[in-house]
Amino acid sequence: MRRWWNRIFVVLIFVIAGLSIYAVWPDEPNRYLPDFLSLPSGRGVPGAIAGIQLPCHSKSTGQEANPNPSSNCRGMTLGLDLQGGSRIVLQADVAGRSVDAAAINDGLNAAKQIVENRINPFGVSESNVQRSGTDRLVVELPGVSAQTARDITRPAVLMFCEGLQQGSNGDQQGGTGSPLAVVQDGSKVVYKPGTCQPDVDATGVLIKNDDGTTSRAPLQYTTTSGSALDNIVWTPAKGNLNGAPTIMTGEFLKSDASVQFDSLGQPQLSFNMTGDGQKIFGSLSQRMIGLPLATFLDGEPIRGSGDRNGDGVKDIIAPTINSQITDHGVTTGLTLSEAQKLRTFLNNGAFPIPLKVVQQSDVDATLGDQAVLHTVQAGLVAMLLIMAFMTLYYRLPGALASIALVVYTAVVLAIFKIGIPGSGPVTLTLAGVAAFVLSVGIAVDANILIFERTKEELRNGRSLIPAVETGFHRAWPSIRDSNISTIITCAILYWMGNQFASSIIKGFALTLAIGVLVSLFSAITVTRTFLRLAIATPLARPLWLWTDDTPDADTPMSTRPMPNLESAENA
Repeated sequence: MRRWWNRIFVVLIFVIAGLSIYAVWPDEPNRYLPDFLSLPSGRGVPGAIAGIQLPCHSKSTGQEANPNPSSNCRGMTLGLDLQGGSRIVLQADVAGRSVDAAAINDGLNAAKQIVENRINPFGVSESNVQRSGTDRLVVELPGVSAQTARDITRPAVLMFCEGLQQGSNGDQQGGTGSPLAVVQDGSKVVYKPGTCQPDVDATGVLIKNDDGTTSRAPLQYTTTSGSALDNIVWTPAKGNLNGAPTIMTGEFLKSDASVQFDSLGQPQLSFNMTGDGQKIFGSLSQRMIGLPLATFLDGEPIRGSGDRNGDGVKDIIAPTINSQITDHGVTTGLTLSEAQKLRTFLNNGAFPIPLKVVQQSDVDATLGDQAVLHTVQAGLVAMLLIMAFMTLYYRLPGALASIALVVYTAVVLAIFKIGIPGSGPVTLTLAGVAAFVLSVGIAVDANILIFERTKEELRNGRSLIPAVETGFHRAWPSIRDSNISTIITCAILYWMGNQFASSIIKGFALTLAIGVLVSLFSAITVTRTFLRLAIATPLARPLWLWTDDTPDADTPMSTRPMPNLESAENA
């Protein structure tokens, strides 16, 4: 292999290493590295090179927001143990019901699929949904609030609700344009469990007071606007199905709702009804033209991202009916996040069996944050000690291997952060971090095998260039076999983790496998390229830079190493 090819390849290696460091550089380097060093903050510093804006550049440039956002502008994807989040245990609620074990098993499997389908639209990555025992589901959601976790695991009794109209009792509705019932500001209407059916009698509607007590409040009737949606007394919206009043629920919708954009670029929600749903929704929408229609989930209104009143309570999503809707409906006036959230609930209906929350815990991210900090600092100290040992013991090869180790670390972390094509970023848990540290040791072990074989060749009287090349060839079978064995073990662990729904085992296996594969590239390609270039440099060819051993006494003089006489042109 010619020197010109080695030079091109080493440039390529440094380009890959530079891009990897660029991708994984932390936003707060002084948090992990010595603070007496003046290090730039954020990835992509400076923010622009030759007029080209770089993604994820530092906030220290004086700009409040990143003017050039990127889909890769994110930190490492951390698991629940490092990032914090929510953990919810759901149990089949079949007390008093005649449900056999097979039905419970099938129902839990279907519920597991429904929860997984809900997770992606909520933007929750690297979640874990697994069966536990015969009647439970365990849902782990890293980096999400308790409210989002409850939204994802709700039983999803979806119900369309309209405002209670004057002259009705909650079972019969008034005509188009009738005033709607409202309560005083700050009062919370008490609805029957899992519905939007209010508790109303001759003395008024039941409300919950600020001190937690309940009382009756007289109904007031008024026309409404968007700012008064929280004050409306809602009731199930009913339409006509075969001559009988029927509540419009999610079971009359097809699971193909989608978010589209009109000619002005405004988001709108498109949905379709079943055959019976067309009859129900058609009759109620004809009656409700000009009135708002809200969507309730398990007795609570679905809320968007707006806050018109500025009181910290998100607005109820209740678009106004503009025309009769039969087989196909379009909801306008929503923000993009509101349309996406409503689509999620419309497309993923109720669980096939009743489920109840038996345990919910919020994992504090503070402990995980400290674990990340200490792990990074310990890893940096360990790498420095390894590099010092390699340099002192193996001299020039050890120094070159230390540079290769830095390249290896940057590339592996970049793979973890950017992700594997088709599967996204790798989630780092404590088990995954342990696997990464183990892979660093494997990468160093490969270099040690190569250097020891090289020293043996030098002791046997070979000259420098043949000794280095032969050292690589002799070490390769051991490196190959040990790494293949490790990869096979990783495959078995990943399969077992998948069978037992253990994300910890799967994360450990995947992280270790990636590290082993990259270590092969580092030891066989990167280190070898560095050594070949070093051999071609006269300053690096004195024998003491490679070993302190001398050829064996019985080695013929003609075969003892004479490094300065060996041409490096073909190295």
